[in-house]
Amino acid sequence: MKKLIHFLFVATLPVVALTQSLNAPLVQAGDYFSIAVGEPQDPGEAGANMVWDYTGLTALQNYNGQIVPSVPSTYQDDYPDASWIMELVGNQYYYNFGPETFEYFGGVENGISYPYQDPELFYSYPFEFESTHSDESFNSLTIQGLAVERSTSTLSANDGHGTLNMPNEQVYEDVFRIRTHRVIEDSSITGLSTTEVVQTMFIQNGIAVPVITHTTLIITTTAGTDEYEFLEFMQSYAVEVGVVEPDLFAMYPNPSTERVTIKWVNSVDVIEVYDGSGRLVESVSHYPGLNVTGIDVSDWNPGVYTVSLTSGEHVTTKKLVVE
Repeated sequence: MKKLIHFLFVATLPVVALTQSLNAPLVQAGDYFSIAVGEPQDPGEAGANMVWDYTGLTALQNYNGQIVPSVPSTYQDDYPDASWIMELVGNQYYYNFGPETFEYFGGVENGISYPYQDPELFYSYPFEFESTHSDESFNSLTIQGLAVERSTSTLSANDGHGTLNMPNEQVYEDVFRIRTHRVIEDSSITGLSTTEVVQTMFIQNGIAVPVITHTTLIITTTAGTDEYEFLEFMQSYAVEVGVVEPDLFAMYPNPSTERVTIKWVNSVDVIEVYDGSGRLVESVSHYPGLNVTGIDVSDWNPGVYTVSLTSGEHVTTKKLVVE
């Protein structure tokens, strides 16, 4: 059975000097990004000094992510060798983004942590054009109370560099085309499952998040095989927005003219917004069990507002600029 699920990635970053290798990104605590969902298209050709055309991309929907330090975090003891967490849709994934290697340590999904003892190494830095990197990892995990033996085989190739043309006349220079082929085998008392992940990513030197990601995902179990196709593009990227600690929250984009996303780590009781005179502007609704909500500020008067989040006896506030 073949299913289409579409994702997308796009940013606003300075042009950097052209190189022949992908170098370790410059990650800062609080970097956040917005990802859009769109229709898949052909990833184009590999090669040197290429121009890849993605000007026809259209966003179907959006979600947000943020990069925060692994310490402090709720599950920091599970990931002692990881440096960063990529937070996506309420889940956390632990990585090293350099300076020597790009590696993955597992993550936390739906409140369940599955740390890797043997991390998955995607490639070393600098990752030179026309070079490849292979890796195998073996881990014993507990997933939803089930003991799982996981083996992962990863092959990465740097097969292109050049310029990436995006919608709204956005142009990215010093972009590398990275292809990865991962085979993940999970063995448990329920049987053997195999997940094959084939990705083509366009990554600009300097940032950890791909500008474009194509993904084909094939999952085979005793029940059969499912195939999924993904296309992701980054719509925005902002640096050093602030560290998200266990008792704090993230709020983005800030400044904003339309919709603001609020994302927190611990449980939340009340979210309120006040204007510059201290008047309550809005009590923000949220769904129990979800750690994200949003505010539409498109009709608000420009100015500085205060967002207050209450969790038990603890109250955290941040300034929100509406333009």
